[in-house]
Amino acid sequence: TTEMAFAGDVANTLTGILLPATATVASGSTLQLSPVLVPFGVEGSVTYTSATTSKATVSSTGLVTGVASGSSVITVASGDVTATCTVTVTA
Repeated sequence: TTEMAFAGDVANTLTGILLPATATVASGSTLQLSPVLVPFGVEGSVTYTSATTSKATVSSTGLVTGVASGSSVITVASGDVTATCTVTVTA
């Protein structure tokens, strides 16, 4: 499931980030993550981090690169709101 954080229901205030819970990419290939900010239409910048860069890296634009077989949790954050995607890297 997609991890969501909620911070009230004020219009134009970011309350969540929609992101697939899991994804798969081959080693040496790339996958573009495209998070959706909630409520729809709210604007904000996001940052991306990979918990295990020896398995998968992620660029500042959300492009995930498979490095080696295994998995890594990619975190997308905007302020205090986060979502995660577990990326499995195949051979």
